[in-house]
Amino acid sequence: MAVGTTFDQTITRDALIKRAYKDIGALSDDQSLTGVQQQDGEQLLGMIVRELSDDELYIHCKITQSLTLAANVFAYTSANGLPQSMVELLAVSFRDQSGIDHPVDILTRERYEAIPNKIYNGDPQAVFLTDELSIGSRTLYAWPAPNTVNTQSVVTGTDASPYKCLRTHLAESVNRPITGANWRLYWEAGGSGPSVWAADTTYTAPEQLRLTYARPLYDFDGAAHNPDIPQSQALFLSYLLCARLAPSHGKYDQIPMWEGLADKAFTKVFRRTMVKKSSRPVNRASRYY
Repeated sequence: MAVGTTFDQTITRDALIKRAYKDIGALSDDQSLTGVQQQDGEQLLGMIVRELSDDELYIHCKITQSLTLAANVFAYTSANGLPQSMVELLAVSFRDQSGIDHPVDILTRERYEAIPNKIYNGDPQAVFLTDELSIGSRTLYAWPAPNTVNTQSVVTGTDASPYKCLRTHLAESVNRPITGANWRLYWEAGGSGPSVWAADTTYTAPEQLRLTYARPLYDFDGAAHNPDIPQSQALFLSYLLCARLAPSHGKYDQIPMWEGLADKAFTKVFRRTMVKKSSRPVNRASRYY
């Protein structure tokens, strides 16, 4: 008997919604969802995803990205390079002209406000990220700020996309974007006005902040989109959706069952695969009703 060779089992948004309606007994096998049912399912599923994300359940959503520094600039927004999907700042380092990384403190608002001179020049030692309702409107304050920075080389990768230099180096095949084995240590997607990459060329990188942050869970924007969580947790979402759909279809007696199944799924698998910001009660699923 042959065994399978793949491990990509998952479920799409619309399949998840249809399954939930069938599980609560609001849809038979030979029926299709009405427009209203589809819309209700999409809205509830979207709200569940946002609640999971806003409750700081960051599931495989950590990203490290460079922020190119500018001379005498102390505040960064999306207009000058700050990532728009930064829901929580986890770690920061300053990369100097030599490509050496130095740890940077993440300050609270109170600690940042306690700095006497906020426009001091020097290598960044601390940052403060504002907390806005819209994460795309946040501001990152760096202290101190350099008064001069190197220029940044931008080249075209072998995929015809632009890449910006992260570390000053001499170009060779091993660091060519994106076919070189070590290219990710030297280049990052982005930049404008790229030149043609050429071997034996010295490419330069500016001083930068390396930001490690958590992004929100992605929404189910399309019918064929898969959950932005580990594949083992598709049932967790399904149970949560069943519990949300049950009241509007008179299935009040089912709610404890679906809540219990969601709690069990959370405890069994979810807790091992998520990144928890703080120590909270393990039984979180029941908080979503």
